[in-house]
Amino acid sequence: MKIFFSWSGDLSESLADTFRVWLPNILPSAEIYFTPKTKKGSPWFIEMNSELKATDVGILFLTRSNIESPWVTYEAGAITNSPKESRVCPLLFGLEPEDLPAPLQHFQTTKFEKEDFHVLLKTINSSSSKHQRAREGVDKDFESHWPKLYQDFQGLLESARAEEAAVVLQKDREVANKIRERHLQRFAGTWAGQAEQQTANPRAASHYNASLKITDSLDGNVMKLYRDDEEFRFEEVLGFEALIADSEALMVKFVNLRSDRRQFGSALLRMSGDGKRLEGRFIAFGIMSELPVSGTIELSRSD
Repeated sequence: MKIFFSWSGDLSESLADTFRVWLPNILPSAEIYFTPKTKKGSPWFIEMNSELKATDVGILFLTRSNIESPWVTYEAGAITNSPKESRVCPLLFGLEPEDLPAPLQHFQTTKFEKEDFHVLLKTINSSSSKHQRAREGVDKDFESHWPKLYQDFQGLLESARAEEAAVVLQKDREVANKIRERHLQRFAGTWAGQAEQQTANPRAASHYNASLKITDSLDGNVMKLYRDDEEFRFEEVLGFEALIADSEALMVKFVNLRSDRRQFGSALLRMSGDGKRLEGRFIAFGIMSELPVSGTIELSRSD
């Protein structure tokens, strides 16, 4: 029996090559034509068309990235129009039948599932009466060798997903860095003003001097909240935790470096329309009490 493997793209090629190595375990008489990687040149095109006309079964290795491939569509059409009653069997990896474009939706598809692949093997086996194996032998060998094929396919798909995720993550980081740079340039400078810690008792409210220095990098950004009363004096070092996707707002996180107790908090600062004031609220834990405290901050650009 002659089988034509149609692929397009690195993942599709790897899946096809894996199936090419595995299939003889079930159908040792299968003659597989695996299209060359470089599709150009008259001699190759003549050879490919000859194989397309002579094939009994054409298997398309379809992934989300190649369902619009002109080569796959051409090869599927050529097999369908061959003089023999050839069959086209699309294998779907990470796809549903409804994901396919119109030209490929007319074929009976095979999903990456054990039962579907079992049916596919029976279809291939029945495509040539001359080399057909007994059904019992096909069933037995399929049960023995399926775990290996499943493991190999799964490994290829997981690697491909990891590579795609890495590409997406890199693009996200590039976008985030551009946003951060734009925000930092707008916020960069030295700011000074007042912070008021709010409590249930208005008379016990604490007022702090506040200063904030923002540079265009993650290092060197320092926020200080302090009082003249040394007993309650503290300084906070500020690191950028996140930049809100709004050019007028900035989220900051601060941590107390005093060795006697751990203090931390965060503040959301919004810039005024004229770019001269920062106003916002903060919440801190462990500052002068075990309970969280909150307050307001108002700063003006001083440079």
